[in-house]
Amino acid sequence: MIATLVPVAVSGLIWTVTQSPFALIFALLGPVVAIASLADSRVQRHRRRRAELRRFEAELAETFGAIVAGHEAERAELDLRYPGVHALLRQSAEAEGWTVADRWAGRDGWGGWDGRARRDAHTGLAGPAGRALPVTLGRGRVRSTLPLEGDPPPAGVADSRVAASLREARAAAAVLEDAPVVVDARLGIGVCGPRAAAAAAARAVIVQLASTLSPMTATICSDASSRGWAGALPHRLEPGAGALPPAQAFEFVLRGAELADDMRDGRPEVITVGLAGRAGDLPRQCGVIVTVGTGGTASARLRGPRGEEGDVLVDFASEREAALFAHALRRRAHLQGLSVGELPERVLLAGLEQPDAGGEGLRCAVGRAGAEPWFLDLVADGPHAVIGGTTGSGKSELLISWVLSMAAAHPPSTVTFLLVDFKGGASFNAISSLPHSVGVITDLDAGAAHRALESLRAELLFRERTLTSAGARSIEELEPPGLPRLVIVVDEFAALASEFPELHRLFADLASRGRSLGIHLVLCTQRPAEALRDSILANCTLRIALRLNNRADSSAVIGTGAAADLPRQPLGRALASVAGEKPRTVHVAISDAADAARISALWPGDGRVRRPWCDPLPLLVPHAELAAAVSPDGGVNRDGGQGLDGFVFGISDLPQEQRRTLATYRPLIHGNLLVCGAQSAGKSMVLDAIVAGGPGGATQLIPRDIEGAWDELMALCASLATGALTPRVVLLDDVDSLFARFGQDHQLGFADMLAGLLRDGPRHGTTTVIATQQLPTALHSVTALCGSRLLLRLPSRHDHLLAGGRGDQYDEHLPPGGGVWESNRMQVGHLPPRRPLPAPVPPTLDLRPGAATAVVSASPRDLARRVAGVRGIRIVDIGAADVAQLADVERLADAAQLADAAQLADAAVHTILLGNAQAWQGAWTTLAAVRGRIPLVFDGCTVGDFRGVTGSRRLPPPLAPASRSLWLLTAGDTLERTTLPG
Repeated sequence: MIATLVPVAVSGLIWTVTQSPFALIFALLGPVVAIASLADSRVQRHRRRRAELRRFEAELAETFGAIVAGHEAERAELDLRYPGVHALLRQSAEAEGWTVADRWAGRDGWGGWDGRARRDAHTGLAGPAGRALPVTLGRGRVRSTLPLEGDPPPAGVADSRVAASLREARAAAAVLEDAPVVVDARLGIGVCGPRAAAAAAARAVIVQLASTLSPMTATICSDASSRGWAGALPHRLEPGAGALPPAQAFEFVLRGAELADDMRDGRPEVITVGLAGRAGDLPRQCGVIVTVGTGGTASARLRGPRGEEGDVLVDFASEREAALFAHALRRRAHLQGLSVGELPERVLLAGLEQPDAGGEGLRCAVGRAGAEPWFLDLVADGPHAVIGGTTGSGKSELLISWVLSMAAAHPPSTVTFLLVDFKGGASFNAISSLPHSVGVITDLDAGAAHRALESLRAELLFRERTLTSAGARSIEELEPPGLPRLVIVVDEFAALASEFPELHRLFADLASRGRSLGIHLVLCTQRPAEALRDSILANCTLRIALRLNNRADSSAVIGTGAAADLPRQPLGRALASVAGEKPRTVHVAISDAADAARISALWPGDGRVRRPWCDPLPLLVPHAELAAAVSPDGGVNRDGGQGLDGFVFGISDLPQEQRRTLATYRPLIHGNLLVCGAQSAGKSMVLDAIVAGGPGGATQLIPRDIEGAWDELMALCASLATGALTPRVVLLDDVDSLFARFGQDHQLGFADMLAGLLRDGPRHGTTTVIATQQLPTALHSVTALCGSRLLLRLPSRHDHLLAGGRGDQYDEHLPPGGGVWESNRMQVGHLPPRRPLPAPVPPTLDLRPGAATAVVSASPRDLARRVAGVRGIRIVDIGAADVAQLADVERLADAAQLADAAQLADAAVHTILLGNAQAWQGAWTTLAAVRGRIPLVFDGCTVGDFRGVTGSRRLPPPLAPASRSLWLLTAGDTLERTTLPG
C-alpha cells in the first residue's frame, strides 16, 4: 500500500509546484507497479509449487524404495535370528555343522538363542523381566522397527495429497509383511483347533524349545498319552502332573542357569505348551493362544492388557519329522557329553569296583559315565587336573572321592597326598588320616602354610637330584622302591593364590616339570577364569567342570559354556574333558567316613611315608636337647660346633632345604650381633643360650646396672687401647634401658665406648652381642657396626622393618625365643632365668683420725647429719669459717701433704672440710691449698660441679640413682667411687 501511495503523493507535490499536467501521469505508476508485482508473485508461486511437488513425488518414491529395502533387510535379519521349525528340521537332518552344545551354551548360531534379555519390538510379545525365550509360530504381519525420520504432518496441511502420502509412508514403514511371528514362550503357548492341525502346530513349538533348552537344566513333563516321539528327546521326561484334562500339555521345567533373573530364588520355572480343541479347555498358564483354522491359517491372540491379535501362517511339524529330530538331538547330545538320561541320581564310592593295584599309572574309579564306571588316571590323562565348580556343586566331595579311590587302588609306596585346604581346614578331615597323607596345609596358620609351600620348591630339587644320581629321565625309570608320586590337592586355589601371590610361579614350575618328577597337581576353584593363569592351564590336560555360575568360567575349564547349564540337583553332575576332547557327562561318587576307615585298613604295614618337609619348630626346646631336636638320633648336626668360632644357641628351620639346623653364632663370620625384640620376646634367653653354647671363659656378660656396665666397658676399652684384650664375646642386655638410665654426659661417653668396642674389638678377636628393644637415636651408629642381626618378635611390622627385617617374615604371634636368624625362622634353646649380676660395692671412705678430707656436697646439712653419729669426726663448714679457721684449714692441708700427724691441729679426730660447690669456689685460696694434698669427695654433685671445683675436664664415673656412692679424687689424682661409713 505504501509503495502504491507514495508515487501519487510525490506526483501531486510536483503538480502543485510546476502546474504541469504531465506530472499527474506519474501518479499512475504506483498502482501499475503494485498490480504487476502481485501478478508476478502469483506466477512465481505457482511455478515453485509445481517444482516442489515434483521434488516431493521423487523423494516420496525414493522413500518408499528405502522402506522396501529396509523391510527386506529387516526380514532377512529376523529370518536369520528366528529361522523357525522348518530350518531346524532341515539342518538337523542334513547335519550342516549342527552343534547342540553351542546352542545350549547360548552361542549365536543358526537362530540360536543368545541368552540375553531382549524385547522383540517387531512383535510386542515380550515376556517378563529377564531372559526372553523366543519361539517362531509362523509368518505374518508384524510391527517394523524401521526408523522414519521427520515429524508427522500437522492437522492443517492445505494439500491433502501431501498429508495422505506422508501418512501412507509412515503406515508402510510401521508394518513388516511376511515376517517371522515370534512370541516369548515363557508366557505359555496354547494351540487349539482341529486335532491334527493343532497337534502339528504344537509339535513345531516343542521341537524349538527342545533344541533351545539344555537337558542339563530342563525337564519335560507331559501326560502319558502325549509322550510318543518326545520320549526320544535327551531331556528327562516325567509324568505331567500339571496337565489339565481334557487338554494335553507339555511342561518344560527349568532349573539353574536357564532361570530368568527374577526367578533365581531356588524355585523352578515352568513353560507350558497346551493342546486342546477349544480355547476354553487350554491350561490357564497359556498366555498366547493359537487358534488353528482351515487352510493353514491361524489367529494368534495375546492375553494381556493390550489384547493384540493378528493372522499368522502357522508352521507345522509332522510326527515323523519330530521323531527324527528327537533321535538326532539325542544322538548328538550323547556324543557331546550332554545326555542325562543314562546317568544315575546317586553314586556311592563303596559300590565302585577299583582296579587292581599295580602298574605305572594312578587309574581308579571315581564315578559313573552312563552305565559304565568312570575311570580317571592322573598319570595317563594328566599329569595335572583342574576342577571348577561353584559353591555347593560338589567340589570337595569330588576331591575326597578321588583321593580315596587312588588310595584304595595304590599303596602309600606308590602315591602320597599333600592336601591344601584354604576354606578353613575342615574339608579334608575324612582323608587326612590316610597312610598316604603327608600333611594338610590350611589358611588358619599362615606361617605353617608358607613354610610348607617353600618346602615344595626343595622337593623339586630333591627329586631332580634323585633322578640325576640314578641316571633316570623320569620317575618311571627309577629302580624299586623308587619315589612315590606326590599328588598336591588344592581346594580353592584362588584363595591360596590370593594369600601367596608368589605361588603362581611355583605352581607354574610344578605344572611344567611335574610329570617326569612324579608331582601331580589337582587344582580346584570356583572362578577358574580369574584364578588360573595360562602357564598352569596349559599343562592341565584333565579338566572337570561341575556346575559353574557363568559360561566364561565353564569355557575356561572345558572349552564350552555347557557347565553353566548343569542342574543344582542331583549333586555331583559334571562334565569331564581329557586332552581337549569333547566333554562327557559324568556323575561323581559320594563317600563317607566308613570308606576312609576301610581304605586305611588296606595298608596296615606299608610304613611311614616320606614327608616333603619337617615338622614346625616346637614352642620350647631345652638348650641341652638342641642337637636331638635337629637330628632325631641325637647326633650333632653337621652345621653345629662349639668354641669361640661357634656358639650354638637354638635351632633353625630351613623349609627351602627340607631340614633343620643348629642356630650357631660364629663371631669370626657374623661379627658383632644385634638382637632386637619386644618385651618378653626372649632377648635375655638369647644371651644366656650363647653363654651356655660356648666354652667357659669365652664370654663376658656386662652387668645391667650403670656403674658395673660403665666400669667393665671402660676396662675393656682400656685393654683394647693397650692391646691386652683377650678374645672373647661381650654380651650387653637391654642396652636401650641401660642407656636411658645414664645422665646426659655419661650417655655420650657410654655411646663412644660402645662404638669403639664394636669398631675395634673384632680386630683383636672380641665381638659384642647387643640386645635391645629399640635403639635410641644416639646409638643408631651402633647398628652399622653390627654385622648380623637376630630379630625376635617386635611390636609392629614397622619396627621389624626398621630393625632390618623383611616384611614377609614378620609374625606377631612368635613365642618367646622365636625369631629370624639368617633369614630363617629359629627357636632359641630354653634355659632357666639367670640371676642378675650383683652390683659392685665401692670401697668405704677412709676417715682415720689425724687426717683430713675435703667434701663438696650438694646438700652439706644432710651429709653432716649422716656422719654426725660417727665418732672422731670434726666438721669444718667452709662457707661459715672465718679467716683464722681457713688458715688452720690450709695448715691442715700442708700437714696432710707432708703426712706428719704431729703437725695436725688434732691428731685424735678426722677433720671433714665441708661445703657446697659455690662455697668451695668462693674460698679459692683454701681450695687451692687442699686440692692435690688431701682426698676430695663429691656428694650428689653434677659433672659440672666436679669440673668447676677440680678444674679438670675428666668425666667421673656414673652413679646409680639409688646408690649411696660418692666420687673420690685422691691426692694422687685417681678418680673412683666411694661410700661413707655407717
